[in-house]
Amino acid sequence: MVRKSSENDTAESQETTFTMSPTVEVLDLEIVLSHFGRMSRFQLIVFCQVCFNLIIAAWHSMGISFIGATPQHHCSLPPGIQLNSTIPHTINKHGQLIYDKCHMFSNLSEGNSTVPCGENGWWYSDEYVSTIATEWDLVCDRTFLVQLSSSVYLGCRLFGAAAAPTIADYIGRRKVVLVCIMLWAVLGTGVAFAQNFTTFTVLRGMLGAVEMGGFLANYCLVCEWFDTRQRAWAGNAIYLVWAVGVMSLPGIAYFVRDWRHLELIISVPLLLFIFSFWLLPESPHWLLTHNKAEEAEELLRRAATVSRLKLPPFKLKLPSSEYEEKDEKTSAWKQNMIGVIFTPYLRVYAVILMLVWGIDSMVYYGLSLGTHTLAGNQYLNFFISGAVEFPAYLTCMYCLNSQR
Repeated sequence: MVRKSSENDTAESQETTFTMSPTVEVLDLEIVLSHFGRMSRFQLIVFCQVCFNLIIAAWHSMGISFIGATPQHHCSLPPGIQLNSTIPHTINKHGQLIYDKCHMFSNLSEGNSTVPCGENGWWYSDEYVSTIATEWDLVCDRTFLVQLSSSVYLGCRLFGAAAAPTIADYIGRRKVVLVCIMLWAVLGTGVAFAQNFTTFTVLRGMLGAVEMGGFLANYCLVCEWFDTRQRAWAGNAIYLVWAVGVMSLPGIAYFVRDWRHLELIISVPLLLFIFSFWLLPESPHWLLTHNKAEEAEELLRRAATVSRLKLPPFKLKLPSSEYEEKDEKTSAWKQNMIGVIFTPYLRVYAVILMLVWGIDSMVYYGLSLGTHTLAGNQYLNFFISGAVEFPAYLTCMYCLNSQR
């Protein structure tokens, strides 16, 4: 009897111990991310890394305003030749002489017919030490080459925007960010040492592609570390940092008037990112959609530890629609842009967004890169063009959070 009682007590004790053990919940990823709040310590680390890259992206995107700036100029004259008698000129309403930028009198004496600037080239004001316009004489009938360089850069950004997200869906956001940042730093440094306009334009085009690819991969990575309630806030906060980059660029350009030095200054800091890359985590969403739930769970627990948060014991719930396919490659194929094209309502949204983004980008870059045509100080005008973005982004944040 005593023995039976002892066995029963042992069984009851084991049952009690089992029932007192913590229950592991199966949670959706969004629920787990909601425990981190608006901005935990771990999310702040990720956000700051992306912000650092985004500021440099703004410098490169807008840098052509100063790298390709065209100062006051006119035909260069041989020594001892008087300017007023050899260069056609007019007098403006302020009584200032305005010299013709591209022509001179044929016989170096006033009253004759004019001819284009000869072998002596052009004289440039000392507003800049050097720009691509002054170094390669991209003035007069070659002025369009500066705009051509900008067009190539923006066109290659379009290619990067199409290619990088698709690649990131296959190999991960983190890997795409690392590759793009490394290429970005190398190409940006290479641009500073370009010896002719063709090399400059080709390298700038490649730079535009990897810069946009890195930006979008970074953007996705940040947004996917926030739950759906905070994602609108995080996504717009990134653009506030972009505005900071735009506002800081004229300050750098004001003190650095040589275009090669300026290009180096806005490119070399990217190398610092390589030393902090180990701090950048992979997206938990990407891990979950690629059958790496355990890795995503471990990453979330590490993020909670860094943020000094206590998560309940959990297992991540697998999205059934993404795991019905046994073939991972087939499943991933259906989740990229091909899947968007062949899904009717997503196709409609994609077309609308492409039109909106296309028009928005043309207007935005047209205004931002055209500040040099405004009256007043070029550097102050450029600073103001960045500052006015703040109210726009804050308004977007308010409207999105209000679900309006």
